[in-house]
Amino acid sequence: MSDGRTVEDLLREPAPRVLGTLVDGPTAALALLDRLATDDRSALADHHRMHAVRAHLLEMAGDAAPAMHHYRRAAALTTGTPEQRCLTTKAARLHESSPPPLG
Repeated sequence: MSDGRTVEDLLREPAPRVLGTLVDGPTAALALLDRLATDDRSALADHHRMHAVRAHLLEMAGDAAPAMHHYRRAAALTTGTPEQRCLTTKAARLHESSPPPLG
């Protein structure tokens, strides 16, 4: 970052705002996350932590398929083995609990 902030610094800044929107439910928090991902801090858009937060909020909202996708994307983007394992496990848990497709 040209101003000396790291991606982790940028992710910490909106955390209180995202948590505050949870009072209104995960959909409100997802809307804020969308705004954060599309503002001038585009480095956040495809960061593993952004995907992990989005996955968690989607799971809270009951949207299992998109949540699985974002857990898997976060796992693919992170370099930490324990974090990869955790995110992959969450995706697998959602997959196992999802109803079979119709038809």
